[in-house]
Amino acid sequence: PKQNEVIYYRYVEEMSYDEIGELMHMNNQSVRNLVHRSILKIRELMHNDIFVRF
Repeated sequence: PKQNEVIYYRYVEEMSYDEIGELMHMNNQSVRNLVHRSILKIRELMHNDIFVRF
C-alpha cells in the first residue's frame, strides 16, 4: 500500500517529500504525515515482534 511505497521512496530511493508527492499525486504535508504514520507503524510492529520472541 501507500505506506510501503512512501517508505521505499523516502529511505531507499532517498527522494524528497516534494518528489514523492509529485510521483504519488499528494501534497507535501500529506507525504510527511504518511511517512510519520508509517514509521510509527514500523516501530509498533518491531516492538511487538521483540516481545513475541521472548
